[in-house]
Amino acid sequence: MLSTRIFDPGTLVLLGACDSGTVVQSDINEAIGIPIGILGAGAHSVVGARWPVARIAAAICLRFLEEVAQETPSPEALQRACLWLRGATFGQLHEELKAVEHPAAALVAKVKAEAPDSVPYGEPRFWASYVHWGGGWRTQSM
Repeated sequence: MLSTRIFDPGTLVLLGACDSGTVVQSDINEAIGIPIGILGAGAHSVVGARWPVARIAAAICLRFLEEVAQETPSPEALQRACLWLRGATFGQLHEELKAVEHPAAALVAKVKAEAPDSVPYGEPRFWASYVHWGGGWRTQSM
């Protein structure tokens, strides 16, 4: 366990690497992984992916941050983001990615032209990778 707090109390950490949210059990029955270390360093909440997901499916992170910005507690924000991705059409994905000038927006636009109402990420392998550790974090109203 770290003896020094690196994160301010109440910090929410969003891990962006492929499987940075993976936690394994050690031989002495301890959970080991980046999220556990970040929580031990003082963060209040950590969100990460347990396995690599399609680059476009990472749009879930954008939706998650939008939810948190609206003062939705982080566990609920992640749930809402997962449900959104699960039912999002190519048209909806394109709008979401285009709004933040994401590099994948051009790729989605090509597919959207062929099948705008297709739901490409409905399978759990795309949205169930994301997990939340720690307490329910929310933005502080001024």
